[in-house]
Amino acid sequence: MSKLKVVSYNLRCNVRGDGINMFDIRKGLILDKIESEKPDVIGFQEETPPMRRFLESHLNGYTLVGRSRSEDRGGEYVDIAFRNETISIDALDYFWLSPTPYVPGSRYEVQSSCPRITTAATLFHKPTGKTFRMYNTHLDHVGAPARELGLGQIIDRIIADSEREPFPFFLTGDFNDTPDSSPLMMLRKGGRLPLTELSESAEVTYHGWGKTAAKIDYVFADNETGKAPCTCCIWDDCVNGVYLSDHYPVCCEIEF
Repeated sequence: MSKLKVVSYNLRCNVRGDGINMFDIRKGLILDKIESEKPDVIGFQEETPPMRRFLESHLNGYTLVGRSRSEDRGGEYVDIAFRNETISIDALDYFWLSPTPYVPGSRYEVQSSCPRITTAATLFHKPTGKTFRMYNTHLDHVGAPARELGLGQIIDRIIADSEREPFPFFLTGDFNDTPDSSPLMMLRKGGRLPLTELSESAEVTYHGWGKTAAKIDYVFADNETGKAPCTCCIWDDCVNGVYLSDHYPVCCEIEF
């Protein structure tokens, strides 16, 4: 048995108002952290096209897969990045959280103006020879109804995929909601797809540049995978006031 390191990482868009925490200032720290930790799989959120181009060019040893959420491809990505040394890809899909999941830029009526997308990849873990699935998403930031619809759609997709080929799987993302919220209850005991939260010990994931404290970022696994020993931590690095993001990346390492 080997270990698999999975990270959920909201990168925070490059916003001038963030001052010393603009992405252009943080980006070296981000590369250094990933190089140091060497996660096998990363689920990124809030990754704009210029940020993606930077990561593709400078994140050595990783492949990024996904699609921009907007119809014109100018919007954010929720990429899955995998480490080439330990992971290869068998299949890739992405779908919009909407009644028409394969219409680019589509969304639910109760949603904000931001389209939401999920990236789904079937991956091969070279050290163990195991195949697994990775789902990465960023739920709507405006209201619980949109988050419930989006998460319900993701649950339907995971169930359908598992019925076809029952591989282990992980679900990562910024869910924009707290653990006791109605949308998150859909993943707890009694729901249609009860999962194991690998990130349960991470009590704070959003900090707003050290100004607040909330948990809205998660790493889940299927219950069978979730039985294995697992450690979880947040990457709370801060160098001279510069953070990795306004979210703490959530890192889970599991026996796989």
